[in-house]
Amino acid sequence: MKTSWNSITFENAIEFTQIGIVRNKKEQSPDFEYRYFKMNNIKNTNGIDETSFAFINASEEEVTKYKLFEGDFLFNTRNSFELVGKSCLYRSNYNIPTLFNNNILRVRFNSNFLPTFVSYAFSCKEIREKLKKMKSGTTSVVGIYYKSLRKLILPQPTLTEQKRIVAKLDKCFEAIDKARANVENNLQNAKDLFQSQLSQMFSQKGDGWVEKKLNEICEIKGRIGYRGYTKGDLVDKGEGAITLSPSNITDNVFNTRKCTYISWFKYNESPEIMVFNGDILFVKTGSTYGKVALVKDLKEKATINPQFVVLKDIQIQNAFLYYYLTTHEFKEKIENIVGGTATPTLSQTNLGNQSISYPHDSEQKVISEKLNQLGIGINKIKLEYDKKLNDLEELKKSILQKAFNGEL
Repeated sequence: MKTSWNSITFENAIEFTQIGIVRNKKEQSPDFEYRYFKMNNIKNTNGIDETSFAFINASEEEVTKYKLFEGDFLFNTRNSFELVGKSCLYRSNYNIPTLFNNNILRVRFNSNFLPTFVSYAFSCKEIREKLKKMKSGTTSVVGIYYKSLRKLILPQPTLTEQKRIVAKLDKCFEAIDKARANVENNLQNAKDLFQSQLSQMFSQKGDGWVEKKLNEICEIKGRIGYRGYTKGDLVDKGEGAITLSPSNITDNVFNTRKCTYISWFKYNESPEIMVFNGDILFVKTGSTYGKVALVKDLKEKATINPQFVVLKDIQIQNAFLYYYLTTHEFKEKIENIVGGTATPTLSQTNLGNQSISYPHDSEQKVISEKLNQLGIGINKIKLEYDKKLNDLEELKKSILQKAFNGEL
C-alpha cells in the first residue's frame, strides 16, 4: 500500500455487519419466491454470478432483516481453502428481494470509506495474502471468521483519493470485462460446436446398432458407504497411492493435479476400486454429479473417494462409452433419476440401469476417432482462449497493484 496513506483496522472501518439467513436444502426450491445469495454466487474474480441462484421462502420480518441492498459488501466466510474469502459488492437489477446465506457476512462501512474502494482493496494481492493467513478449519471446510477479520489492516486514503482511484479502476476494468466477455463467448461457441457434433453422431443410429444397460457392458464399482479417509490414512506424496476427487476432472478431462495420498494399507484394502488407464470415472454424488472422465496417462497407483464410481472391464470401445456419457441426452436421463435432498446422489443401481445404443466395434472406432480429432481441435482453441483469459486476469492484478501502490 502507498506509504503516505493512513491505515485502519477492519473493525474500526465498519458501521454494520451481519450474517445471513439459514435455509437447508429442503427449504430451497426453484418454485419459491426469493433469491438466496450463497457462496457460489460470488465469482472467483470478485463479481456476482446471477446464473445459478437457489430460491427460498421467508417471512416479512426475515425479508426486512436479510434483504440485500445495492452496494452491500459481501464476504464469504466459509468454503474450501481455495475459495474462502471471496468478496464482492452487491449490484443487481433484479427487482424482487434477494436474501443472503449464513456463510456470507454483509458489511457496511462508515462514512470514511467508499464501498467500491474497499471492494477493490480486497482484490489486491497484499490483502489477499493477509486473508490467506487467517484461514482455519478442516481439509474440506475452511473459515475466515470475524474474530480474525476484525484485525485486518485496511488502507485509508482521503475520500477524494478513493474516488479518483475508483474512477480509474472502473474505466480500466470495464474495458477488460468487455474483452473477457468476448473471449468467454467464443470459448462457449467452440464447446457448443463440439456438443452439437457429439449429439449428432449418437443420434444417427443405423443398422446393426444394439441397446444394452450399462451394467451389461461394464462393471460399476464404488466405495461401500460414504465414509472418506481419516487424517491417519493420509500420507505424503511418494509414500502411498493417489485418492482421486471430483477436482481431478476439469471439462471432462482427467488430471492428477492437487492430489491427496493415502497409505498403501488403505489402498490395498479395496482392490475393486483401484483405478487404471482405460477406466472411466463418474461422479455420482455432490454438486458436480455427472462429471465424467476417461483415465489416460495415469503413472501412479490410484483409487477413488466416495463421490466416485469407476467403470471397469468395459466390453465396448472405452472412448465410445466415455463420449456417450458426456452427451446432453445422457445428462438429461440422470437428472430425472438423481435422488437425495441435502446432497444430490445417483445410485450405482440407477446408473447401471441406464441404457446405451452402440454399433459394431469398427464403427465405434470410427466415431470415437472423429470425436477425438474434433476434441483435439477444440482443446487447442480452449488453450488459446484460456491463455487470453489468464492474461486479462493478470492485467487486472497488475492494475490493482499499481493503484494501491499509488502509481495509477
